[in-house]
Amino acid sequence: MLHNKINVNFNLRKPNSDTPTPINVVIRYNGDQFTYPTSEKILPANWQSDKTKKNYGRAKLMLGEDVTEFNARLDNISATVKEIFRRYKNDNQNSVLTKDIFRQQLDIAFKRVEQKSTDFLKFIKDFIEKSATRTNVKTGRKISPATIKKYQTTYNHLKNYSDKRRIALHFDSITLAFYDDYKSFLATEYNHAGKSTQIDPLRPKQTNPPRPFQTDPLIPA
Repeated sequence: MLHNKINVNFNLRKPNSDTPTPINVVIRYNGDQFTYPTSEKILPANWQSDKTKKNYGRAKLMLGEDVTEFNARLDNISATVKEIFRRYKNDNQNSVLTKDIFRQQLDIAFKRVEQKSTDFLKFIKDFIEKSATRTNVKTGRKISPATIKKYQTTYNHLKNYSDKRRIALHFDSITLAFYDDYKSFLATEYNHAGKSTQIDPLRPKQTNPPRPFQTDPLIPA
């Protein structure tokens, strides 16, 4: 399938330079392509640019550094790019990986930006753990054990949904498609059919930041 194929190569930013030039990784997938800079540099004269040669797109000679080790670093970069592509497809029901998201994932993998967690289930779990010491801003009282129990029920159902659908839940995956599929899952798995399920915290149509667990999404109104 076209959406499952990726090709990774390398080229030089300035192939005619007399001094070491940066090496770019060229990523082709879904009929599109983009280049991403690596941290590696090489003198163009030491780069194998002949497509008929075995080590095309790799170093053929290095001064003061082992060629095998240098090329191994490029191989690791290539493997990382392919793993990001594979993991995204598996975690997101084979959906199309945009170039912007791909670049963001590359920045994280190569430690160019600080990774911010987008794990929705982790967010919920952390929220629950902090609930015992939180205070309801409306009532001024501590969050009751009964309310925390509802939070845990929500988490358990979402975790079950994630496991059985084999989908990693991230904030950007909480869409209308998720909302409809999740309701269907509740009806099938927990016999919630015909009940009014309040999933206000998860509705993507909200314009204001949602207040997690304002109402339990699995308990009838």
